[in-house]
Amino acid sequence: PAERSPLENFQVDPREVQHMAPHVLSAAVSSAGSSRHRGDALWRAYSDRALAVQERLTLHDLRLMLKGFADASVRDGALFHKLLASPPWRNDAQRSAGVRQASPRDLCSIAVNLAKLSFTDKAAFRGIGAEVVSHLKVLEAMDLASLANAFSRAGCCDHPVVAALAAEFRVRASSSPKELTPAVVALALTSFAVCLHHDADLWRALLDDVVAPRIPEYSVTQAALIANSVARCADAIPESRSILDAFADHWVATGALERSSNPEDLAYLANTFARLKMSSNAGLNLAFATAALQQLSHFSAWQLALLCGALPHLPSSGREACLLAAAGGAFGDVLQDCSLGHLGLLVGAFGFVRASLAPPLAAALAARICAQAAAAQAAQAEGRGAQQHRVLSSGALGSLLDGIVHLVSPAQSQQVLAALRPLILDLARSGSLRVGTMYSIIGAHAHLQVRDAEFFDAVCAGVAEELAQPSSVLRAERLLVSLGMLNASPERLLLHIDGALLELAPRLTLQEAGQALLAMGVLGFRHVSQRTVAALLGRSRELCQERPPGPRDAARLAAFAHAHDVHSLGPASGDACLAGFAGAQAVAPHKLEPPPPPGLLREVFRALERSFGAGRVAFGRCLHGFQVDLLLSQSGDGDTGARASVAIEVDGPRRFYHGSRDLTGLCRLKESALRSEFGGLVRVGFWEWPAEAAQQDAFLRARLEACGFPAEAARTRGS
Repeated sequence: PAERSPLENFQVDPREVQHMAPHVLSAAVSSAGSSRHRGDALWRAYSDRALAVQERLTLHDLRLMLKGFADASVRDGALFHKLLASPPWRNDAQRSAGVRQASPRDLCSIAVNLAKLSFTDKAAFRGIGAEVVSHLKVLEAMDLASLANAFSRAGCCDHPVVAALAAEFRVRASSSPKELTPAVVALALTSFAVCLHHDADLWRALLDDVVAPRIPEYSVTQAALIANSVARCADAIPESRSILDAFADHWVATGALERSSNPEDLAYLANTFARLKMSSNAGLNLAFATAALQQLSHFSAWQLALLCGALPHLPSSGREACLLAAAGGAFGDVLQDCSLGHLGLLVGAFGFVRASLAPPLAAALAARICAQAAAAQAAQAEGRGAQQHRVLSSGALGSLLDGIVHLVSPAQSQQVLAALRPLILDLARSGSLRVGTMYSIIGAHAHLQVRDAEFFDAVCAGVAEELAQPSSVLRAERLLVSLGMLNASPERLLLHIDGALLELAPRLTLQEAGQALLAMGVLGFRHVSQRTVAALLGRSRELCQERPPGPRDAARLAAFAHAHDVHSLGPASGDACLAGFAGAQAVAPHKLEPPPPPGLLREVFRALERSFGAGRVAFGRCLHGFQVDLLLSQSGDGDTGARASVAIEVDGPRRFYHGSRDLTGLCRLKESALRSEFGGLVRVGFWEWPAEAAQQDAFLRARLEACGFPAEAARTRGS
């Protein structure tokens, strides 16, 4: 490194600092800051000397001193409080001695440097604002924008100086728009947006008179700042969106995004257009994906999260390639820097394209989510969770749950659900949970067959008020399907779904209507009105007349028809439409329930043949949309009458709820159909099947005798 000059050596020598005059001290601090000198001893010496000569510090001295601290990023809040408790512009002794009084530009510089130092004492900013508010006209445009930015960063948005700055910008936008450069406009609009200063005349003047005529002069970074500002104020000033269309057309025509953007620009711009639902410009959407794909390795965790969270809402031919590339490469590089909110956006986006993660990365993802959830819960317990609540309630939790079941193994997904459970309950108790997130919570539990009735009741109670809002009816049929998979019937939620489905029924596809009807049957039609059932039946009939149902749809409708008859819901049980549903699945059978484990099924089949002889055991008879695993007839003379036969169900883990031996709701409905059709039913659980052939035979004979199957029907091993 180059040798320091004698002057510089003097300025950074703590022994010399204690003897410096105020103007020498301020120059030394400014020089040390611009040279990025570090060292606690040096800056402590500067602070001590500043307090010693505080009464003699001029406004110019204070400005230079704060600039030095800001340049070196040395934050000494105690010193700043003391210096600003009696600032130079209030020093009567200096005023009497003829010392130059506060200039607006010096005050502006002080406010800017305090903001850089994250010193947000409102009393200090109020004092600065009171001094400068009457002198705004003499400041240059960049000084005005910097002052507005300082007050917004300090949280002093309600100070009269903010309104005065807005008025001054409005005047200059009309009288001398060329004075307002792109850098000035970008900084000013960002500041007013942070302050939520929704002066329509101001925004119209800046956007229409200053920005719109000079679109090509704005860099992508400056445009990104303006776009983010517009997004913050879009609800209050909807006409401001038109400037974004102008920027989009310019970028598409010139290729500016692919050529000049950086990761931060792309993240903010994609997020802005997604938030405002401005997704119809296919060229712009493709430019986002293409430009991001070129720079994926340079994205930080938050930038990648913001970009990937936006891309599912911006359809283009390059979207899937960009998200898959991010999942396969950049995601692994930033995973350990991701917060729970970042992970929600990323996991939701990768789940949207069904990305495939390498097993080590999937395991690392699950571990990171669990660790972040534990940290968030600890912060919540210590009273530091307000920010976490805001992030989770904004949809990151819902995105996380929607995507995680497609990215990691079921066992890892179940670990994630367990880790998130305390946070979800905290959100529900605080009223921060949203209906859309509740849908995702129940959907993830249904996908993994994790049944927790007490937890579901708490979640539903947390969204009780929002359930009454009309906007919450979206995806009601999907929520009903999830509840059917869980065999859960929270009354308040089902009543909400019942009303929503009346509105949705005319727009449902046959698959959606059939799934909803089957879920009602699984739940035993609890808290469901006849009117809603009739509406869904009518929609299904209409669609079946237009086009014959496929095997899966026909099976669902046939299973529903059986449940409808079992519960005797009235004259509709004899409807010709239901009869048609019941018969359709016989033409093109489809298995609704999870299949039995193939190896276990073969062993049970062989054991039955050993005990009862060949020809008496049959596979897969169709019944009410289901397929019987095995059917054993009582005699070998070809008698296959239903009442003379016993159904044998071979149950694997997928037929039970996670962590229990409770049959899923769909398997219980199948059991009801089998018991109503055959003379008996035997269930063989995967955990109880013996390993030895003799024990297997004895096990089956005991089960069959218990259900009334005659012991004499069994043949001896030697016959």
